[in-house]
Amino acid sequence: MAAINAITPLTGVMMFFGDLVSIGASTIYAREVGAMRKNRADEIFGQGLIVSVSVGLLLAAVFLLLRGVYFSANGITGEILEYSLDYYRFLPLNAFLTVFVYFLEQMVYIDGDELCNNICYAFQIGGNIVFSVILTKLIGMTGNILGSVIGNGLGIFVCCWHFLRKGNTLHFVWHLSFRDFMLTSR
Repeated sequence: MAAINAITPLTGVMMFFGDLVSIGASTIYAREVGAMRKNRADEIFGQGLIVSVSVGLLLAAVFLLLRGVYFSANGITGEILEYSLDYYRFLPLNAFLTVFVYFLEQMVYIDGDELCNNICYAFQIGGNIVFSVILTKLIGMTGNILGSVIGNGLGIFVCCWHFLRKGNTLHFVWHLSFRDFMLTSR
């Protein structure tokens, strides 16, 4: 528990950036759809997708580069450090997946596909719990984070099912605007 608690602040950072990208984009997307500006809504979705992938990759890179600094700044040593490092092994990948799955979940829900969204949550959370328990017993702390990675991966896979459904109105358009980024980040 101490090893996981040592990583908890980074989990909070992942969740912050996941929410920052997903909630703002989905809110502005819904506002644009409601105003009958579908092309503008598509731009917001496209930018949100680009930003979620970019922020996820940037966060993963920061976690990779600052691992040693993080542990030394927090004075984590000994056995707790060993367990924390095992858990941290896949944390950068999980950071990317977390930001991305948060965005997809919000957008699928805003697009009106509650069934797909609920199934996504079940696979994401259920997969995390089941695989974390099984893999932790098999390979220790690394298995715990792998359970989270698998859960997020399953969530992304299920969300992608929405794009094959007849009711999908989410359409990707290449769009990057600093003004829109600030609008969705508020």
